[in-house]
Amino acid sequence: MRQSQSQLHFVSYNKKTLNAASFIIIAVMLLCQSLRAADCPPDSLSSDRKILSISEHVQTTDESCLLTLLSEIDTCSSAILDTLASVLNHWTANHRVSSKLLCTGYNNHIVHHHEQIWNTLWRSFQTSHKPLFLEAYRLYNDGAIYTADTLLSIYDSEGEIDNQALSLWIKVKTITKDYKEIPPLYCRLFTLVSQPSKELSQPGSIPGSMHSIKTQFQQTLDESGKDHIPQILSGFKNCIVSMKNFHDPELLRWLAYLSGNYGLYDDELEITLAIRSSDDDFSISGEFADIARNRFLDKSFVHALRAGREAFKQADNDNDRSTAGSLIYQSFVALGLNDSALQWIGYAKLTNQNNLQNAINLYQLSGQTAQAQTLISTLQPSVTKDTLTIRQAIFSQNIKAAYELLQHNDFLKSHKSELYLWKVRLALFNKESDNLMKLLDSLPEIPQFRGAAEVLEYKYRALKLIDYPEALEAWQLIEYNIYINRFSAALALFEQLQCDIYCKTECARVIVHRLFERKKIADALAVLSSFDESGISAELLYLKALCLLNQRKTDSSRLVLEKILLDFPDDIYSGKARIVLSVLKSGQ
Repeated sequence: MRQSQSQLHFVSYNKKTLNAASFIIIAVMLLCQSLRAADCPPDSLSSDRKILSISEHVQTTDESCLLTLLSEIDTCSSAILDTLASVLNHWTANHRVSSKLLCTGYNNHIVHHHEQIWNTLWRSFQTSHKPLFLEAYRLYNDGAIYTADTLLSIYDSEGEIDNQALSLWIKVKTITKDYKEIPPLYCRLFTLVSQPSKELSQPGSIPGSMHSIKTQFQQTLDESGKDHIPQILSGFKNCIVSMKNFHDPELLRWLAYLSGNYGLYDDELEITLAIRSSDDDFSISGEFADIARNRFLDKSFVHALRAGREAFKQADNDNDRSTAGSLIYQSFVALGLNDSALQWIGYAKLTNQNNLQNAINLYQLSGQTAQAQTLISTLQPSVTKDTLTIRQAIFSQNIKAAYELLQHNDFLKSHKSELYLWKVRLALFNKESDNLMKLLDSLPEIPQFRGAAEVLEYKYRALKLIDYPEALEAWQLIEYNIYINRFSAALALFEQLQCDIYCKTECARVIVHRLFERKKIADALAVLSSFDESGISAELLYLKALCLLNQRKTDSSRLVLEKILLDFPDDIYSGKARIVLSVLKSGQ
């Protein structure tokens, strides 16, 4: 019992001792804190009073007090600012200026533009952070991205930026999504590396090599996303091309390749032109011809045409002119601009079978049947020659001769599907409705041959108009005149057609589709305008919207597309309209 009481007394004594010790520790901590807090002036004081207060105990002032002070200074007298300069001069003698304190001063207009205050902060920071790059890199690694950004801005303004810092700054700007600032930084970095000087921190190492910077540039594009790639590439192009003393043809070639690869074809052409001034041995005509070929293969025929024209303009010999002229001709053909293609047909290199066939087609479409016949006569006997000869008779408006050629051909008869297609065409063009229907009825359920889609469309239209003899005949004549490129005659037939809205709509579908395919947008809209919108079909409305888009009348097109959704919610063209609207909304 006595031992138990002794133990209780011992435990009680220890608790009292521990409590007393804890109290002393807490009191000391509070005292220290109060002493530190006492060095920071109260928030209620003005900036002037705070500066005077801190000046009385400079060496015991914590950096946090200076951070608060430098961030909130707005208006102070010259004498007070001189006092602050003196305070900082004494404080930095025994304290290390952190990047946070330096950046806070830099972000305050009054502090940064007071020469003595700023020089004190900057000199002290330089002294305690060597090399300067490592501090920016530490902030970047620690995730203090915006502080790193400000610090690199300071290095730049103080003339202490090098290739390593520029490379890091680009990474920072990519993270902060400051895409506008990335191109000029890359411009400076490439310039610095292509013209080495003392500012190049590590000339032979990453990121001092051209290859490593190109790799980083590609990574920047990948990380920035497709929406920002044009801004970065075009901005970089503008900077590089505008530099008068920049001569690096290899860099320009690389940039032209990147621009073309990302679909910035106008920039690709501009950069290629700039290479000429940087490389005396550069064959600019050959380079443009290569670009034209690449764009043609990409089916970007407009840009192929532009590059081909530049190649032709820059050519200094007949061979280069012939190459460029052939590319221009092929681009016009691909664009369906037959009149323009004919002007370049002399460069078409008609030894190429495909070019020769295209040239014959162009002559036929333009009504120059004599020139077409001259070229046809140069062809070796073949299916191609048979079909072009039949076309020649059709374009000469001699259907009877076309029939005779069809019956007495040498090679076409061995190609049953091709022969069938021409029989259907001739029955259609010659208004042989009964024969046409018999031929169309013999079509297999799932036809698989070249021209099957054309025949199926004929069958669809014929069945739609079979109960309207006058409209059926008019449709056949419209198809014939469109085929031989007599659109004015086809339009006249449509205007003269006397039938109800149903058959009128069916004929309009044919003629508007064909006009749109041949880029005759104004004529297509003229046909569509003959319909009252209250009775027009969803398909014709959809075609009208496409025509308006082609004329860059986006708002008008959008209204028509929205009308389709409202008036024909279950129609197949409502789905198509919805797709076009979504594309317009995305800005593509």
